[in-house]
Amino acid sequence: MNALAFLVLFTSSEAAPKWYGPETVTFRTISAGNPYDFEKNDMVVRFVDGKGNQINRIAYYDEDEAGWKATLLADTPGKFRPILVRNGVEVDAKPEPEFVNLKPSKGKGFVRRDPALKHRFRFDDETPYMPLGFNLGWQSPDMPDLPDMIRKMGKHGVNWSRIWACNWDGKNPWWPNKDGVLEPNSERMWFGAFRRWDQIVKAAEDANVNFQFVMFNHGSFSTKVNPNWQDHPWNAKNGGFLKNAADFFTDPEAKKRAKMWLRYAVARYGHSPNVLAWELFNEVEWVDARYSDRWKDVVAWHKEMAEYVRSIDPYHHLITTSSTFELPNLYDAVDYYQPHTYPADIRTAISYQEQPADKPLFFGEFGPNQLEMKGQRWAVRDGIWAGLLSGQAGGGCFWTWEVVERENLYTEYEKASRILEASGLKSHPAARPIRVKLATAGLADLKFAPGAGWTSATKTTFEVNPGEIPEGLGSLPSFLQGPNHREMFPKPLVFKFEAPKAGKFTLALAQAAKAGARVKITLNGKEKIDQRFEPAEKDRPIREPLVIDYAAGHNEISIENTEGDWVTIRSFSLTGLGLQASAQAIGQVDWLMVRLTAAEGASPESVTLSSLGLAPGKYEVATYSLEDDSVQSKTVQFSGIEAKEIVAMPTKDQIVVFRSVK
Repeated sequence: MNALAFLVLFTSSEAAPKWYGPETVTFRTISAGNPYDFEKNDMVVRFVDGKGNQINRIAYYDEDEAGWKATLLADTPGKFRPILVRNGVEVDAKPEPEFVNLKPSKGKGFVRRDPALKHRFRFDDETPYMPLGFNLGWQSPDMPDLPDMIRKMGKHGVNWSRIWACNWDGKNPWWPNKDGVLEPNSERMWFGAFRRWDQIVKAAEDANVNFQFVMFNHGSFSTKVNPNWQDHPWNAKNGGFLKNAADFFTDPEAKKRAKMWLRYAVARYGHSPNVLAWELFNEVEWVDARYSDRWKDVVAWHKEMAEYVRSIDPYHHLITTSSTFELPNLYDAVDYYQPHTYPADIRTAISYQEQPADKPLFFGEFGPNQLEMKGQRWAVRDGIWAGLLSGQAGGGCFWTWEVVERENLYTEYEKASRILEASGLKSHPAARPIRVKLATAGLADLKFAPGAGWTSATKTTFEVNPGEIPEGLGSLPSFLQGPNHREMFPKPLVFKFEAPKAGKFTLALAQAAKAGARVKITLNGKEKIDQRFEPAEKDRPIREPLVIDYAAGHNEISIENTEGDWVTIRSFSLTGLGLQASAQAIGQVDWLMVRLTAAEGASPESVTLSSLGLAPGKYEVATYSLEDDSVQSKTVQFSGIEAKEIVAMPTKDQIVVFRSVK
């Protein structure tokens, strides 16, 4: 179909539209050939009003109705007569109903990139949108039904999720999770997947949850990472048409089938504003094409598919994908960035993520580097608030929905949603991360961890200042590589610091690779620890920390893995070099939000904040506990830019908001 056949509803320079509809029309007629093949059956419904004005929508085949449907949502109200068109020629078929009458729709419209604030989103009605939620990738055993979980999410303040079109739970139209429903290498899609997506989209609309519709995932076209290619129906070994997984991105038939799925999704679900974005691929860096030095093919595929979707989607949904930033040019074709992270320190990883200036960014997945660990409430909380306080487009979005359900972590989202609405963060887009000064009555251990996962180390020497996380730690890999991957960690890891008194340095490790490793720690040039981890049948946990004593004064600690493969780092700590609390802040001249978190083992009664960056004047100070539902409020007067404020800490984790009042 020619993209010009569609009515372009608006551009960013025009007034935001008011939507009318949606209404769906059915034509109970069957066309020759494959109804999902748009080259043979280019089916469109032409909606004509009383003045002869036309709005076109792609039609989609419905096997349950044995006919063609189209759904109309438009920026124009009124009565329209539907006409079915096949390959440019009107079809003699009666519509049900004979006319559709569009009435005002509810809601704020679709989510867009904010044209004035490149790092933010907004709805059509120009109200801001900040993603807050967690993934709901697929139907897990012993979990509530996906639609029920979506509705539960909405009740607890969640406004975002991310759902895969995967085969194992019946949501991939090219790969049924039931035997015998499609012929091998069928050119038709499986209608059972669409029935499931109908339920999901309806639940998202009921709950007012916006979700990323993930069209393809890496495992389907990988033999290395979460591989499913061996079972894929398109695999030539299974009677398919692709000799290898990497050809998915270049093979004409594979690209046609990708477009068939994209077109059908746009036609059937595109009218829903709760489809936040079409996510073309999950973690595409893990596909075989990347490992076959065919990354340019992956980039070209994304460009082609993004252009195709834009040519057929009359509602102009956002388009994204998810991948590491290490591989170039992938995000050029999409509307926002979607990094994923599973680091030793979630707060550090998300907070120190470099943010490109051209489009929004937020973490579409995060979790601890040990996904099955118990007690992940702090992980969820750290991810949410690290994203929000770093000036990202939304909070970090947790991966493991089973953990949210089992540990009842919905309350973290409910609290975050309430604070977002009350604090004014969404209405202060000019706010930027700032470093406020913090003072506490006593000292605590300084504990920190790497912010990156499996990646190359670009910085390995760090200056450690009392009470501060070392600068650049966000890019430090949690994998301390040995000779097997020396190019990823070419130099020893070094920490330099001035100790006010003697203390202990602790290196907590999480795992050793099955190939083994050998960790050496030196202090001021003298070897203190030489710990070998023997090869084993599989990767194994490390439970005992490595501890050395250091003297007062200048110290330099060096850590190196000299044999075998990797070990993963859980954390580092230095006794007596930390404050009793930490602060992370975002603000502007008349507004400030600070998260205050007590150090492990500390219970400060209060902290003193300075260098707030606030102009002189009167401020309301609201303190929201993240431990319970308590809120405290007071009014203060600041006489100068260097004003200080003592903030009580009745709980160990809280959000403090300073808001200018007249």
